[in-house]
Amino acid sequence: MKLFIIHKLKLFTWAKNRTLTVFKYSRPLFYSGLLYFMLNANVFASELPDLGDISLAQLDSKKEQEQKTILREEIHEYLVDDLLLTDYLKKLGNRLAAQDQPHAKIEFLLVNSDEINAFASFGRMLGVNSGLILACGNEDMLASVMAHEIAHINQYHLARAMAQQKQMMVPAIAAALGAVALGALNSEAGVGALTATAAGMQQAQIYYTRQAEAEADRIGLQLVYKAGFNPQEFADFLEVLLKEEKLNTDGYTTEYLRTHPLTNNRIAEVKQRANQLPQKKVHPELNFLFARERLRVTTQPASNVIQYYEKIGEPKIYDQKLAWHYGYALALLRMHKTAAAKDHIDRVIAVKANNPFSILLLTEAAIENNDEKTAAQILANGVQKNPNNYPLLMTYIKFLNEHNQAQLAKRIITEHPNNRDPDYMLLKANIESAAGSPAQAYLTRAQLAYNQNDPKMAKKLLISGLQVKNLDQNSKLELQAKLDEIKALEKDK
Repeated sequence: MKLFIIHKLKLFTWAKNRTLTVFKYSRPLFYSGLLYFMLNANVFASELPDLGDISLAQLDSKKEQEQKTILREEIHEYLVDDLLLTDYLKKLGNRLAAQDQPHAKIEFLLVNSDEINAFASFGRMLGVNSGLILACGNEDMLASVMAHEIAHINQYHLARAMAQQKQMMVPAIAAALGAVALGALNSEAGVGALTATAAGMQQAQIYYTRQAEAEADRIGLQLVYKAGFNPQEFADFLEVLLKEEKLNTDGYTTEYLRTHPLTNNRIAEVKQRANQLPQKKVHPELNFLFARERLRVTTQPASNVIQYYEKIGEPKIYDQKLAWHYGYALALLRMHKTAAAKDHIDRVIAVKANNPFSILLLTEAAIENNDEKTAAQILANGVQKNPNNYPLLMTYIKFLNEHNQAQLAKRIITEHPNNRDPDYMLLKANIESAAGSPAQAYLTRAQLAYNQNDPKMAKKLLISGLQVKNLDQNSKLELQAKLDEIKALEKDK
């Protein structure tokens, strides 16, 4: 539904931009076409609650879940599939979100797109494009943009914009109908009246968008500061984007500027607000630099990335130099050049041996050398030194399961319970099945289905689990207890 809205707005924009062309060939087509977009926008807006203030500006949970499911399905194939990177983004996002509404969960998505942009959506979803991260010179910049989007989510700006559109639509349609009637008598007058109506709607929407951006700037800066980042970096980032925009001669507009109106006045306001907060020194965050270079290698052809590192050369600043070696090593490994990567790997490991990024770099090198035993040992030591690191744990468990060590994988995954993460639970079920515990696998899959608001599937899986041959008494009791629990919860609703 959200993408449907976007497509409709694009069509409306196209219709407005082609007003003279369409009118030239068919006045009735122009009138009926513009009315169609107005009326359809009103139909969609009527699905939203009649909102007057922020406390009510949200869809009911069922509609929000539908929006969330549709968006996730639409962009699933564009998400970056890398545990270290998604975990980094989630931790950064949660650190910022905790400063405002710590108990209201936000889902952070890392999208493989060169466009410099981030977006907030229904269902408390926040997407960050890979192009944005690669464009950020430091973590403070990235944190600032994410905080801005978190503010959009917490202030329900999308729902409020839809509500505002609904309030505008009734008088706009009345004016449009009048313009159509006038056009039947005087075509030029009809066009003038209808164009004025569309322009008025657009101006009101622009005003509302700028209000929302100003509010998100103000709240986002507070989140950035409270989370320990430098809010001045947001103004610097916006300034760089605006300068690059002015230097462009091919008419291309950065995606961030297309979706986030940016003017010199807005930058000045951001600077003023940031300067009112106590100054904070920017501390280069090595994990951000490692994540940025890992993202560069993951989303771009390795040969291009190698050329990029060779072109820029080794930086002089210590942390940037370390990240350069890290990215260079990873790119060389992806090109199967293990010997050339060794010196770069050694530079990183010499000072950051226990960092999860370093551990997985070493693991990848061992796997590339077909040394599975060493890879397993590196991962085991890494998990021991970083017991709460989700990417390392998941990588180790997957490695064991893929190398015919399902029993060991089952023991480790049982020692680290996580009954909310869907990827973790799906892996757990697969390992339980491979380890000869089908009843436990059914139980885990049922819990996952229930967590995903599908009690019907959960009950079906539990019933299938109860039909497993030679089922032991404990497993039978566990499955039946979970089935009874779900039935009881459904009855209470």
